[in-house]
Amino acid sequence: MQWILHKLLERLETEQQLLSEELGNWISGTEMKRRTEPLYSLLREAPKGAVGISCSGGICFTVAMFSAIRVSRPPVFFSSKWPISELKAALDESPCSVLISDHPIHLDERTVEWNAYQVYGFHVFIRPPETVIETYSPEGDWIGQFTSGTTGRSKLVIRSWSSIEDEVNALEEASSVSTGGIFYNMAPFHHSYGFCGGLIWPLVRGSAVFAARDFYPSNCRKQWAALKPVVVYGLPFQYEFIASAPGADLPYPEIAFSAGGPLTRNLREKVNQHLGMLLTNNYGSTETGTICIYRDMPVHETESCAGWLLPGRAIQLTEAGMLLHSKGIMRGYWTNASVSGGSSPYLLGDKGVLRQNGSVELTGRIRPVINVGGIKVSPAVVEEALLQHADVLQAVVLGKPNAGFYESVNAFVELRPDSRVTVEELRKHCQSALLPLEVPRHVRIVKQIPKSETGKIQAKYLLDLEQNHSK
Repeated sequence: MQWILHKLLERLETEQQLLSEELGNWISGTEMKRRTEPLYSLLREAPKGAVGISCSGGICFTVAMFSAIRVSRPPVFFSSKWPISELKAALDESPCSVLISDHPIHLDERTVEWNAYQVYGFHVFIRPPETVIETYSPEGDWIGQFTSGTTGRSKLVIRSWSSIEDEVNALEEASSVSTGGIFYNMAPFHHSYGFCGGLIWPLVRGSAVFAARDFYPSNCRKQWAALKPVVVYGLPFQYEFIASAPGADLPYPEIAFSAGGPLTRNLREKVNQHLGMLLTNNYGSTETGTICIYRDMPVHETESCAGWLLPGRAIQLTEAGMLLHSKGIMRGYWTNASVSGGSSPYLLGDKGVLRQNGSVELTGRIRPVINVGGIKVSPAVVEEALLQHADVLQAVVLGKPNAGFYESVNAFVELRPDSRVTVEELRKHCQSALLPLEVPRHVRIVKQIPKSETGKIQAKYLLDLEQNHSK
């Protein structure tokens, strides 16, 4: 068993405060272990396979995670806010033989029936033994997390616990946080950022974790003020709302991390003005974990600067983009009952340069081009043209396979309130700014561009919308 797993299980043998979702109500390590017993007993008898976890609360999530670790099962994390159709599809394509949730889930109309149980507030679904494939999972100790689906379908990323250990150790070395203390986490635990830094890092180092169950700015501000945390984990929009919410002055933590979206100058100015503090940029991905941090990012700094590489990480600049060398890189994607695509070095999805001071500056995204009859079309170019229209608030451009014509250019736009612009008017606007092959073949006006809990655009739902529209 990995060192990091031993450290986590050691916390279950102590009376130290471990986790909380409510001020004044802490769960100790031994209490956490007691809460895992019912799930632990059930998982011991379940067919071999990974344990899927779809929990909305931090305590329930952690109980389910520890239960899986105690029986040496890999945990796979699903968002509790996914539509049931997406959860079913992801579950079918995963190596899970068990699904644990803290809310009702209706896994009906399936080709394989899962046996359903209720265990002390948990809803547990277990595959019948005869339906579990023999090659149920990769060997060794690992976890599974899904990508956000910003440019396509979510992919299941397989990361070894040793890669999580490497990330935790690098965060500890780079951050130099005081011993003990409380980590205040507003980020979702199923997300790589909130899981590795906002849960596992503090548990391994002996700190306590307060998980904000629901994001209400005034309430979160009250919790923050009362807890006086040494580290805060949050998303950009959360800091923006907290800065606007009424309440007592907030104590300045040693670090207030922000990830999931650009740490814009406007946001940094607002937080500095209203909260009197500077935020720390956290740059990384599900496939790589945290890559860079920019400690106390100054207000005047450009938002394209990701910060300095964590210990044990190196970037190589090539024509194809930035290659990352790190022990924290994933083992690969789970595809068709196998793991593929994992390697070091790893080609990042961003382009960038290294500044003279050693920091990493991002210069753009690497996005798949759309092949239109052999001509390559950049989605970013088409999106930029659409955004030049005064009525367009957001735009996402995707390629759609089209028999005999390779791919077609499809655009999804969210309009400003009270706009009455038509699809034809948008296409004419594009015709004046783009080459004929770049003009979207189809333009769909949507009420709202779907985004994840971390604020990232989720193109996968737009793909579903287009598929259903074509039927």
